[in-house]
Amino acid sequence: MIESENTNFVNNERGWVRVTNIASDAPPEEIKNLFGFCGFISAFDIKIEEDGTQTAIIEFWEKSAVTTACLLSNAVIRNKLIQVSLHLITNEEYESLQKNKSTDKPPEGVDPVAKQNKTAVVAQLFAKGYILADDVKNKAISWDTGNLNIKLKLEALGAVALQHAAAINEKYALTDKKDEFLALAAEKAKELEAILQSNRHVQTGIAKAKELDEKYHVVDSAVSFIETVKRKGKEILDETESEIAKKKAERERLNQAGSAPSLVVQNDQTRVEVENVGVTVLTQVDNTQVGVTVPTHVTVDDPQ
Repeated sequence: MIESENTNFVNNERGWVRVTNIASDAPPEEIKNLFGFCGFISAFDIKIEEDGTQTAIIEFWEKSAVTTACLLSNAVIRNKLIQVSLHLITNEEYESLQKNKSTDKPPEGVDPVAKQNKTAVVAQLFAKGYILADDVKNKAISWDTGNLNIKLKLEALGAVALQHAAAINEKYALTDKKDEFLALAAEKAKELEAILQSNRHVQTGIAKAKELDEKYHVVDSAVSFIETVKRKGKEILDETESEIAKKKAERERLNQAGSAPSLVVQNDQTRVEVENVGVTVLTQVDNTQVGVTVPTHVTVDDPQ
């Protein structure tokens, strides 16, 4: 069973496609009529996107209809090229589809429409006046005659199929030739390696990162710096609390004397300035001056 993210179970006999870039004024029935040539549609859900287009999730009673439906990418509906791809249904989408199930009676046993070969479906659509992609006829013939390799089949089904090639093949029986999968995996590995090797920015970045780490021990330095900041911060807090206590005592004395001048305490690294509005602590952390101001509000009761 194929499972997508947030999917705990799906009916493995059903198949789903996602149709995007549907014109805003295209009614659901128009979409259903097109894909009804591929197989019995057991559920259908459609929503409007932020850009004004519509996106539909179509459930086919017979999963084999999915591979035919995906050949309809770039078909024209109301002057827009729709995009069709195999879809891995989520639990949320599956529940939504159950509320939009077809009221038509499903086929008993095998769906005869879904069992048609792809060439026949494409021919019927052309005869009905649909505008399809230029290469759809050749793809359909190649698929039916076994002359379309696994890579081209997966590309026709969309990005999801390419990402989950083994699981998709297991469900949709795209090929029984294990050698094709091994060749595809090797080809993809070579493509990725070539991309990385040809991208000078990637190579330069990797080399520079290694160089900096070996020379400056970046990772160790980062951990050390964090610990230093924590330690300095605690020292500042301790000193600040101490000066606040001193200031309160000094304020009490000065209030009684009728004046409140500033108080400055300083050593080699830290300077504490006590003003009427608060305490400011200036200190050095790795050659960087850090300042912390703590507001104080001291109330001295009038002597009785």
